[in-house]
Amino acid sequence: MEESESQQPLETRAESFDLVPDKHPSSSCYWPNTVIEVKNEDATLPCYLSPETSAVTMEIRWFKWIYCIYQYKNGEVREGRGYEGRVSLIMEELQRGNVSLTLRDVQRADEGKYRCMVLYGEDKKVTSETLLEIYVNPVEMTL
Repeated sequence: MEESESQQPLETRAESFDLVPDKHPSSSCYWPNTVIEVKNEDATLPCYLSPETSAVTMEIRWFKWIYCIYQYKNGEVREGRGYEGRVSLIMEELQRGNVSLTLRDVQRADEGKYRCMVLYGEDKKVTSETLLEIYVNPVEMTL
């Protein structure tokens, strides 16, 4: 007897999915218009699989411009130069399709465009890409 679709694990249910900046996207939620403004604090670059699909067995890459700053694959993590100890995923949330990246102690050098890429299957199919921009608020001047 075959397992019904509703009983299959999340990671095998969806054959394709999109990456979205909000777990509950609305019609006003679009890529690549997500801009995050921060100053000397942590930032979460939001990214979710839609429909909700487990990302535990997928490869997740985050890029700044063309440089890979974070890679999750087969439970192992690689961090790019200059991002060691500053970038992470919430591992407990991968099962729910949350592939958001946390960037700690954001500095002016972190300004720029970030891209999330999720690959899955034997052919390493790229399902979708998302773009985010981070702007670091200028330091307030006092007279």
